[in-house]
Amino acid sequence: MSAEVGWESPEWHLSSKQAKARKARKNAFAAIRLSADSATKQLRTFVADGSEAVVLRRSFSYLRTSINDNTVSDRATPPRELRPPATRLVTSRGMALRFMLTALAVKQQGRAPGGLPIESKIAHESGWTDLVASPSTASRAKAGYLEKAQTKRRKQITTALGNIEDAGLVELGQGMKKFEDFKLLDEGGISERAGQELMPYRKPGQNEEVYKLPAGFFENGWVHILQDSEIALLLMVKCGVGSLSDPEEGVRAIDSFVRLHHYGFGRDSFGAALLPLEELGLLRVDRRNRNPDGTHVGHKLGEKAPLHRLKVLDEGFDEDALNVGEEVYGV
Repeated sequence: MSAEVGWESPEWHLSSKQAKARKARKNAFAAIRLSADSATKQLRTFVADGSEAVVLRRSFSYLRTSINDNTVSDRATPPRELRPPATRLVTSRGMALRFMLTALAVKQQGRAPGGLPIESKIAHESGWTDLVASPSTASRAKAGYLEKAQTKRRKQITTALGNIEDAGLVELGQGMKKFEDFKLLDEGGISERAGQELMPYRKPGQNEEVYKLPAGFFENGWVHILQDSEIALLLMVKCGVGSLSDPEEGVRAIDSFVRLHHYGFGRDSFGAALLPLEELGLLRVDRRNRNPDGTHVGHKLGEKAPLHRLKVLDEGFDEDALNVGEEVYGV
């Protein structure tokens, strides 16, 4: 696998900021790859070879009514509570977005009748802690006992479920079974139904406005190794609402107002996600009239920057994420 343009391509001269970001991205991949390998193998029993693409309602990524907040700009991204679910769940270290997508995939494939426990107590049976990846490792707690990585993942999942509940995407149970008995709700969550009763989840029908994630996103481990901002960017391009027209199918050109006020996606997160996705072979980026450092030709003259043309490369998800990551980052 090789991307058309990568971090080490001779036509790209990394700034110190970009070089620092690449090193951090490499370290993040190295930290999660063993857990991602295990989680991918487990998840394949629920999202098996030959599974259909996972269908998502557009309301998961896109707000029909724009965010009405005069303080919002590329220097001040929308407050979390005003964003659509996909970017509302984005965090730098949590797993709420990845867990929500995994739960939707498992639900749609119907391979977990009766639900799953957060952590299985039965040998050779899976719980949610087996289906998600985390860089956490076993360590000694302050009290001196050994806290297992599995126990840390359980805590991360319950924290994620709390965040997902706040977004109106799940209904939690009561008492001791609060997290075990969670029920998925419609992907639009509170953002789409403010002040209204939240709807139980059902698979989207044929006449609904949807977009699709390839099954390989889950089956081949991409859901585990990609960072939240990278996933949110893929979802935005896949959703595609508000894009300027382009002659090539699947190509999106989304201006800053739509990106901010409808997708809740800030410039820094957008810029940070472009190069890794491109190098991993998941995104084609047409940087029209751009300099190697990302600035556009004519920016010193005050000219408006041309929009990036973006296309998700579905065939990239057919590749094993760990193999690609190891090749790209030399880990």
